[in-house]
This record gives sequence, C-alpha cells and structure tokens, in this order.
Amino acid sequence: MSTPFTESGTDSGIFGFDEKISMLFVIQSASLSGIAITILIAYKLYHAVLRALRRRGRHQPDACDSSLFLTLMFGESLRVVGKVTILKWFNEGTITSPTAFCYAQGLIQTIGTNLIDWSTLAITIHTFLLLVLQWSGPAHIAKYLALGVWLMVGLIVGLTFGIRGIEIIGPAGQWCWVQSRHKTEQLLVEYLWMWIILVLTIVFYTIDALVIKGWVVIEGGARPRWVASEDRVQLKLTQADSEEERANKKMAVQLLFYPVIYFICVFPFSLTRWMTFSGHTVPHQAAAFTTSLFCLSGLFNVVLFFFTRRDMVRAQLD
Repeated sequence: MSTPFTESGTDSGIFGFDEKISMLFVIQSASLSGIAITILIAYKLYHAVLRALRRRGRHQPDACDSSLFLTLMFGESLRVVGKVTILKWFNEGTITSPTAFCYAQGLIQTIGTNLIDWSTLAITIHTFLLLVLQWSGPAHIAKYLALGVWLMVGLIVGLTFGIRGIEIIGPAGQWCWVQSRHKTEQLLVEYLWMWIILVLTIVFYTIDALVIKGWVVIEGGARPRWVASEDRVQLKLTQADSEEERANKKMAVQLLFYPVIYFICVFPFSLTRWMTFSGHTVPHQAAAFTTSLFCLSGLFNVVLFFFTRRDMVRAQLD
C-alpha cells in the first residue's frame, strides 16, 4: 500500500520505510548531478588556466560568453546542496525545526530553483532573439541577461523573506521549505514563476521550431506569417553573412536544448506540486520519480554541455 506524499506538507513526523526509500532516490539523483557539476567545474578551470597561459598578458575577447550558462549551473549547484542535505533528516528519521540548518536548506533550495528558472527563461529569450528575430544585440547581451536574472531572483527572495521572515520555512514533506500554511508565499517565491516560465518556454520553443522548419517566417516589424507547404524553406542555421553571425546561430541552436531539458525535468515535477498545492495527496512513488527527475537536471545540462559547447571552449585555446 502506497503512502500518500505531501510535498509541501506541515510537520514531517517520523519518516516511514517508504518515505526513506523516496528520500534515497532524491539524494542519489542530486548526488549524480553534483558529481557531474564538479567534473564540469574542473574541466572549465583547467581550460581557463590553459587559455590564460597562452594569452601571456595579451587581451583576447571571450568568443563563448558563458554568463547565462554559469548562472544556470550555479543554481543547479544550490539545488544539489539543498537536496543532498536531506541526508541529515534521513539519518535522524525526522525534521528538526525551527533550526538554522532547516532555514538554510529551505533558503538554498529557493535561491537555486529561482536561478534555474529565470536563467532558463533568459536562455530561451536569447535563443529567440538570435534565431527567430535574427537580432544579436549588444556585444555583452548574455552578461546583461545574467545580471537581470540575479536581480530578479534577489528581488523575489529578498522581498518574500524580508517581509514574511525566514520563519515561514519549516518541514515541507521530506525537506525544509516554505510550509503549506503559507500558500501565498509558496506562490510568490517559486510556484508562480515556475509555472509561468514553463508556459513561456513552451511558447518560445514552439515558435523557434516553426521558424526553423520554415512553417512561419518573421517579416519586418517582427510580424509572423504562415508559409504554405509548397513555399516552405528550412532556416539555414549554419549560413550567415559573417563569421560572427554563423557563431551566433550555432550558439542559438545549442541553446535550444536547455529549455527542452527544463521542460522534461520541470513539467512532471510541476504536476505533483500543483496537486499538492491544490490539496490532493500524491503517492510517494510518483513524487519520488518526479523529484528525482527534477534533481537530475544538473546532470542532463552537464552532459549537454559536453555534447555542444565543449568545442567552443576548445576553439578558444587555438
């Protein structure tokens, strides 16, 4: 018999065997993402040192602006920390609250999830500008978008906990987060933005796909026009008037995959969250699966990096 799982529950009580199994899956998934992120950081540091040595004091512009990607991975790192520290409650069999550890876990997870959500939206918008509108923007647009992500996350988290206090964090199922009796705060600090960004990601990605396939063209004034089947021509993603434009298009194609990973990991998770937020109970097996998938996004993003952006990093060394 499955035990109902209340992802945003109140007091945790004593964890049963089924709940501990669910916690193990979440911890293992987060650990895999943590290992992958550590490997990526080591890889980036290694190539950064090599690049610095080859420059030998000469200034060389960065052809691969990773500001948004690094923001995304920092958010993933915070999520890993927040989920791996569930091990403390697993060992103790219950959540001890109010404690500094519980507050820290809830705050870290909140910041991490918001960084992932907003950086994914920024990547989605950046891709839309490059591929669909054919607008590369300022030279440091990725840095400006990353700064916007940090400002937005700081505003959301700062206002929520600044007004309501850190005390709204407490036992929330199998970890610490904003407790279920603070539903407005749950919405404003995470749920609302997660669901809005998920919908926007789907909308932008659909438009990207339609334009790439040649089903829709964007005319002057950013007006979309449907193309008849006999007149459709797929967008040439590798052709452009200059080397810079070709590099921008190549980057945009690679960026397309990050919103896909976000959708795969967040959509099932958001369904269980919506059910619990609406007062329904979710079987622990379903919650364990969706939460574990949610925690694997860091691993998936690192794998995607090594399949796409690795060549761009190597190119900087030549």
